[in-house]
Amino acid sequence: EAKLVKIIGVVDSEPRLKSGYRGQNALSFNLNVEKVRLSQTEWRIRERVRVNINRFQREPEIDIGQRLVLEGQLSLPKSNTSSSFDYKKYLFRQAIQTILNARPDQLRILNQTTNPLIATANIIRKRIKQSIYQSLSGDRAGLMLGILIGDTTGFSEDLQDDFGKPGL
Repeated sequence: EAKLVKIIGVVDSEPRLKSGYRGQNALSFNLNVEKVRLSQTEWRIRERVRVNINRFQREPEIDIGQRLVLEGQLSLPKSNTSSSFDYKKYLFRQAIQTILNARPDQLRILNQTTNPLIATANIIRKRIKQSIYQSLSGDRAGLMLGILIGDTTGFSEDLQDDFGKPGL
């Protein structure tokens, strides 16, 4: 049985809400870990992990730069031999070698973004998303967000497949 670890870290990528296993939503983002606690032992570390929060039911209130406490299970990413996309290599290129799987009740926001530039960028990113969704719909909105701010969460499965075939 895998043990639960508690980590403290700072969000360093925009959280993405995706339709997950059995239609349940999953929130995914990268976290710069500062501390890890297992049982009664705590370590200060510098490690970047991918966080997956399963069964996430609401729009995320998590922003880049926020400090979080999470509890979950750590695992190593696996290579996908059944397709041309290799998730393990993809994460490795982002300096990520570990995945933390957690539930929404295992997440707590310690503090908001203190860097004024990051806070302003978060506000601008949210306003761009609102404006695009008010003006466009479907794949057009998703494609525009992907081009402007790198947000591909609005891509339909067909559009994801179209971009995935040539490796984009």
